[in-house]
Parts: sequence; structure tokens; C-alpha cells
Amino acid sequence: MIAFDLLFAEPTEDDAAVAEAMRAARASDARTRFVMPIVGIPANDPTFRASGSDQAMHFVNTLSPQPIFVEAADWLGFTNAYPDIDHAMRRQMSLARIGERENATETGVAFSLAVYYAYLRTPPSALDQVMRSEPGTLYLTPERALQVDSFGLWMPYFFGPPSRGLDGTFPVVSMAAVLNGEIDPALFQDKIVLIGVTNSTGFNDLHAIPAGVTGQLMAGIEVHANAIESLLQGMLLTEQSAASQAIMIMGLSILAALIYGALRWYGVMIAAAALILIWTVGVFVLFQTRMELINLFHSLLALSIPALVAISLSAASEIARRQRSEWLLTQVSSLLTETRRQKALLEALFDGSPVPILLLDAQRVIVRANRAASDVFGGKPDDYVERAFDDVLRQMDIDIDVRVRLANAFRIDLPFHQAMQRGQQHYALNAAPLPENNGWVVLMNDVSALTELSNLKTRMIRMASHDLKNPLTTIFVLGQLMLDTDNLDVTEPRQREFLERMLDSARIMNEIIEHILKLERARAGEIERGSVHLGDVVDAVIRQSMIAAEQKHQVLTADVESNLPIVIGDAQQLSQAVGNLVSNAIKYTPEGGRITVRVSSGERDGRKRLYLEVEDTGFGIPAEAQSKLFQEFYRVHTRDTQGIPGTGLGLSLVKSVVEAHDGKVSFKSVEGEGSTFY
Repeated sequence: MIAFDLLFAEPTEDDAAVAEAMRAARASDARTRFVMPIVGIPANDPTFRASGSDQAMHFVNTLSPQPIFVEAADWLGFTNAYPDIDHAMRRQMSLARIGERENATETGVAFSLAVYYAYLRTPPSALDQVMRSEPGTLYLTPERALQVDSFGLWMPYFFGPPSRGLDGTFPVVSMAAVLNGEIDPALFQDKIVLIGVTNSTGFNDLHAIPAGVTGQLMAGIEVHANAIESLLQGMLLTEQSAASQAIMIMGLSILAALIYGALRWYGVMIAAAALILIWTVGVFVLFQTRMELINLFHSLLALSIPALVAISLSAASEIARRQRSEWLLTQVSSLLTETRRQKALLEALFDGSPVPILLLDAQRVIVRANRAASDVFGGKPDDYVERAFDDVLRQMDIDIDVRVRLANAFRIDLPFHQAMQRGQQHYALNAAPLPENNGWVVLMNDVSALTELSNLKTRMIRMASHDLKNPLTTIFVLGQLMLDTDNLDVTEPRQREFLERMLDSARIMNEIIEHILKLERARAGEIERGSVHLGDVVDAVIRQSMIAAEQKHQVLTADVESNLPIVIGDAQQLSQAVGNLVSNAIKYTPEGGRITVRVSSGERDGRKRLYLEVEDTGFGIPAEAQSKLFQEFYRVHTRDTQGIPGTGLGLSLVKSVVEAHDGKVSFKSVEGEGSTFY
């Protein structure tokens, strides 16, 4: 088969001889087929070549060979070339339509397709029977399909760079050498021979091709040769679809982000280089095995951009980390300096403190003592370090009851205070737990002078109270006799009123004196210890207070838990404390109110406890007065309570009695709703 890439548009005197030779070759035993070129003439209107749905190139006219050659040829094929925007020849046309777009009169095929059909010995008249077009696909035969775009362009495979001589991808020989008998005719046996121009001076039918890696240009006739060989071997390229590209780019980006996210910046660089290399090799493998063109540029961007982002983020993170490290180093250095300063200060305070200080471990063994401790324990601090604190107290002849109370207080794991005596010396022990090492810090203050002063004050108070009570008793007795004796003339109402006021004042003063004495006894720790059933104490107080509650139409009830444990304490003082709480509740609750006394038991810090509550629905305590409530002689003055009599010592006495029994007292109150003391 012979295919001319020469148009023969102008007549010459040799045309008839050439045409006759072509007809003779067609009729010979070889039945040689001939393909002649044809050139489509596009319209000047840019919209004429707009993409349509018929997958073909449209021309308004054609430039054809001389009619004598058209008659002698088997096929005519369009040789129009359509390079890409970078001037590289990647695509070939397939179909051509001549005439107005909507009224095309003729349909033709590209030069490479014409040669392919001639090779198959398919006549042009059978084209409609063997060729079938579908969207995106042109079936040349049932077995051979081209992937085409809306213009009918398809991509051939390029088998190598431009050929030179007989050793190229496609052997190239000179026509003059053939005519001069320099070429063996056997070279053309059973071959498709393409005749065209390749190396003429001024020749401009040269194109850049994908295989021309060295920048060599390929003549149009050799471009056709590659296209024809692609059709013959079925090596037809397919392009990746837009959806496939989107999925590929997204998948590569996610994969790269997951890999880069787990690496440092230098690891990202290594991983990115490895992924790019692996992906590039994979793309070329896909190209060689499936003849599919993968968008390498976009896919490499999908691998590279996350790497750049990861490196930037890693660099920013590294900078931030180093800045944080420098800041932390500065802070740690400052903290260490401050810690050393604080430690030196604490050491100076500990060793130089005039107050004896002991540090105990969790087993109450002395682990450290300051110099002032020698004034209490004698000897040097090292003499009693690593000794049990209880042993040191026993050596000091501290009373066994005090040591038992200390042992119980240490088990509670809360700060506490304990007074102790050694001969004529009095000490105030204050202890607080150290949560971080389960130890204790103990301060031993020598309060002998304060104790002596307190005792003197107590004696003076008692003496003064005794001296006051004698004349008060006389006033009270004589005043009462005056009211009860008929012989005295106190029937006049004005005189009787004055006398009753005098007696009321005497009672109030006597009550104040009694409270002061009881308060001093409680603070001095003068407790007559014995077995006390708190439920019986509460029942007695309720019975004594019931008349006062009934006079105000109040409901006074007691809720005492059964089987309460017996406590060791002063029954008289406890009765006085409970009585003060109930009396206050009755006084500060309006008529028709309710007072409830509750007693229950429970465990706290490993010790059994009794809980007492006195709840009322009274006037309540203003928030600004609550912090002063247990102060001596302090009374709450509001519009509702200003007329209620009292000394201001009752709650102070309650607090002293409760604390003398190793307890605590507190309250909660809402003004206008009531109070609960517990």
C-alpha cells in the first residue's frame, strides 16, 4: 500500500502516466492500494469550529488532488494538523464534515484512518457499515475503538523520536535513491509506504512531539506514520476522566497529609521525595501497561503542596516550640532562683523562729526540730530527732489524758489546738497536717505567763462576780419582800412599776454574771467529765422549754436517733449549751413558728461523732451580722428583734462549751426564713 502526503493540486504533463501506473498497480497481483491526501479549509468565523456533539471537524470546503488522482486512488484522507497550545502534536483528527455545520454534505476520514481502512481492504462505500460513533468513542471496527473528544480528536502513541535513515523507528529513504536503483525493492515488500517531504529546505511541516525529548521536530509524514502504527497495533492512548482526576488528587492529598502529619520536617522532605518517585514510576508503569495518560502535574502537586504545608507548619511549630522551651527555661530558671530564695528564707525562719517547731512524719516520728525546741524539750534538737513524739511527751511527764487526746486528734488529719501542762509550765500546742508528705508541723508555745494572767483574770472575774452577787441578792430579796409584804405601802401603781423594773434589772445583771462565770469555766477547761447521754440532755431541755414555746403558740419537737452512743463530757455544760440554742430559737421565732431539735450519730475521719441541730423558722440573721455572731456581748439588732431581751453571751458560751468537748459549732441562716445551728 502506498499513501501520498503530497497534494498534487496543480496539473502536470506527467499526471496521466502516474495515474495509469496507479491503476496498473491496483490491478496487479499485489493489488496495491493507494491513499491520496485532502486538506480541509476551515471557515473564518470562529464560531464555526465551536465544539459540537458530532465529534468531527467541520470545513467549509476542501483542497483536493487533481481529479485524475482522485479517480485512481482507493481512499482520500484529511491531513489537517491540530497541535496543542504548546505547539506539540499530541492529537489526530478522525472525522471531517464538509459544508454548513447543520447541513454538512460530505463526511471524510483523517489520513491515518484512511490508510488503516485501506490496509483492511475496506472500501469507502462500506464506511457507514463498519464505523460507529458514541459519545466519547469512535468505533473504527467492532474490535478497534478510539477515545475522542468533542472535535473527534484522538491520541496516538509515539514509538520514538524523529527518524533519520534506515535505522530509525520508521526507515526513511530518499525518493531519488529509489528512482536511481540504489534501494533494494525488497525493502518495500509487504509494507505500507508513505511518500512525503521530510528534509527539504524551507519546509515548515515540522512539529514538536511528546517523544522528542531532545527538542527534535518531526515531519508531518512521520506523525502520520506513528498514528497509523498505533491503529495497526491497537496502542491507543486514553485520558484520565475528570472524575478520576478529582478522586486521584483528593486521595493523594489525604494520603500525603496523613503521612506528613506524623513526621517532623526532615521526615516530610524524605517522605515527599519517596512518594513523588514512587508515584512517577507508577504513572509510567500505568502508561506502558494500560496506555492511560495520568495527569502527572496535578498529581505531583497533590503530593507536593501538603508537603510544603506540613514543612511550613512543622517549621512554625518548631519555632514556637523553641520559643516555648526558651520561655520555659527562663521561667524554670527564675522559679529555681525563687525556690532557692524561698527555701533559704524558710530555713532561716524555721531555725531562727523563737517558737519551738517540730516536723513529724506520718507515724508521728520527729524528723526535724528547730533550735527553739531545745527550750521545751531540753538538750539539742538532734537528741530527739527520729524519736516518736509521744515518747518525748511521756519523757516530759505530760498527763496521759492529754497524750490520748493528742493521739486522737492526729488521727483526724485536721488542724487542732491542745493545751498541756508540765509542772508549772503551760504550753499551747498547735498542729497542722502536711498533705504532700502525710506529715505534721507542730508548734509548742510556752504560754505560762498568759495562763497565769488568764487565771488571774478568772480569779478577778469570780471575785468581782461574787462581790456583785451578794448585793444583787440583797436587792433582789428585799425587792421581792417589798412586793409580797402587805405591811409596806407599795400599792400605788407608779411605785410598784419602779420596784418591778429594779427587780428585772437585778435579774438581768445576775444572768450576765452567771453567763460570765460559766463562760470562764468553759474556757478554762474546767469540765467535770462523765458519761453523758445526749438524747436525755435534749429531752430535759425540751421539757423545760415547752412552756415558753406554748406561750408563743410554737411547735417544739425533738427528733432523737435511737441507740445513741454515750459520750464523755460535762452534762451540766452540755445542757447549758443546748438550752441556750433552744432558748434563742424560741425567742427569735415569731408566734406560730416551728423549732426542731435533731440528734444523730455518724463517723467522720475514723471517729464516731454526735450531731446536734436546732432548726427554727424565725427571723433569720442578716448576712452582714453573721461573721460576728459568736462574739461576746454581740447582739443582732433588726426591726424584728430590737425588743427581744438578752445578754449577747449565750452563743459565745455555746461555742466555748462545744470546743471544750473537741467539737465545732456553726450555723446557716437566711433572713426572713429561719436559722439552723449545728
